[in-house]
Amino acid sequence: MSSCATDLGSLAGLDHAKRAVERVLASSFGVHAVMFYGPEGAGKSQLARVLAKGWLCPTPMPSGMGCGECNVCKSFDNQRAVDFLSVKPWGPTRLIKVSIMHEVPGWQDDKDRPPYPFVLEYFRTRPLMARHKVVVFEDAERMNGATANAFLKTLEEPADSAKIILTTREFARVMPTVRSRCMCVACELPETGAWETDAERVFGRSPGGVAHVREHRELFERLYDLLERTRQEPWGSAFKLAEECREVAEDYAKKADLNARSSQVRVLEAVGAWLAQEAPHRPELLRSLAEAHRRTLGNAQAPTTFDNLFLDLLYH
Repeated sequence: MSSCATDLGSLAGLDHAKRAVERVLASSFGVHAVMFYGPEGAGKSQLARVLAKGWLCPTPMPSGMGCGECNVCKSFDNQRAVDFLSVKPWGPTRLIKVSIMHEVPGWQDDKDRPPYPFVLEYFRTRPLMARHKVVVFEDAERMNGATANAFLKTLEEPADSAKIILTTREFARVMPTVRSRCMCVACELPETGAWETDAERVFGRSPGGVAHVREHRELFERLYDLLERTRQEPWGSAFKLAEECREVAEDYAKKADLNARSSQVRVLEAVGAWLAQEAPHRPELLRSLAEAHRRTLGNAQAPTTFDNLFLDLLYH
């Protein structure tokens, strides 16, 4: 899971889901498995991290949230928590296969098996540092039937120290036997009033997206202001604005730990989000953006690509 913010305040909307997380962490009744479901970008992974951190922390706050100061919380934030395991679909098939749960014949030669410990064995031992052992299954709809069946006993009769979190975009595709053994929490996209700034409205558009925009607020505010200037700047300013946009991409690469190409692609995608909302009546601009995106993915020179894009933006 990504190292996104692990506090509920960073997520826009999601009032019902956030209250559910707060109740689970603050209560003493034995919820051991939670499934977050909702559309892409609805904040499922962020909620899973908040819940996981609270369950891991040996000295949680009165609310049940992770303290953020102990070694366990710090190691979790740095993605090095020994008592936490994140399981994702793996390999060309993009499945969560039964070989992740326990040994199966020939598992050593299965190139599609991720380099994780066996989950059932992982739960058989006590936590080394944390209060619980926590396993998160991302995209749980990719868990095949054999995997789900192997997991049912753990879901029904978990060890005292075992906690399980699942996330899915396709709730109906998760086996009913798995769903029925979890506390299922819907993650709805927020109302428009949840945005605090225009940059969040344009570039965020979902709880997860808003959390990312808030994490890099200064960069996204710069990009939004730069794009708004294209409404008024003369055509001769295109090269200057293109250079500023490349600088935003360079700073984004440093702060988000991305390579140069990935940061340029993401900035272009943000430009596309601005165009889609602010200039939906100008499809020719979206075509220019699509061409810039294609050229960047194809390793074209960034200065030329950005210059051509901003020449089109200011010309139109």
